[in-house]
Amino acid sequence: MTRRHEQLEEVIRRTLQESLRKGIADPRVRGIVSVGHVRLAPDMADATAFVSAYPTENLDLVLHGLKSATPHLRRELARRANLRRTPRLWFKKDAGAAAAAEVTRRLDPNNDPHEGGRQHGQDEENLSD
Repeated sequence: MTRRHEQLEEVIRRTLQESLRKGIADPRVRGIVSVGHVRLAPDMADATAFVSAYPTENLDLVLHGLKSATPHLRRELARRANLRRTPRLWFKKDAGAAAAAEVTRRLDPNNDPHEGGRQHGQDEENLSD
């Protein structure tokens, strides 16, 4: 992958993130939505954005909303990024963000003890019982 390719991926990611920050009219795109990274096809005709959302339960709805908003987002990308050809946009779940959220959930000391965490207020001595 060339340096130019990597730069275009970052420009697309930043432009999409800015559009999401300003808001999309689709009610399914709610909560905190983030574009983790973008992969641009070698021919630069397609760009896949890897998306995460909080709360994570909304991610499937967010992806459907983004799919519906793709024409709008593509126009915004064409307007802001000054590209000769604007790539088609595809959205996928960011598996890295989902894995990080799961690790955080498991390490949270306020979780239910049957889900792998400790109850708030338990000390180390009581764990050996």
